[in-house]
Amino acid sequence: MNDPVKELSGLQVLYIRTNLPAEGGSFGKRGWSQATLAKHLCVSQPVIFRMEKKGPELNRGPETILIAQLAEKHGIVVPSNEDLERETELSDSAA
Repeated sequence: MNDPVKELSGLQVLYIRTNLPAEGGSFGKRGWSQATLAKHLCVSQPVIFRMEKKGPELNRGPETILIAQLAEKHGIVVPSNEDLERETELSDSAA
């Protein structure tokens, strides 16, 4: 990871968290809870909640860098913020 200043939108943080492999190798399950991710990053769960709540707005800081590193470690290809916004709009209009 060459870029020391990493920015992830709230949508990207949510995407990464929900695509991390389940702890303990639970078959067929994916995703971490906000509390599990917070514990892994040594922050409180509300920090993760606030990051995700920003939606398309960008997050910056040490937690963002660590989340990006987790995605890289687990081979998660993170879509662009624009793609995630479009996907969210489509799912909202279908509901």
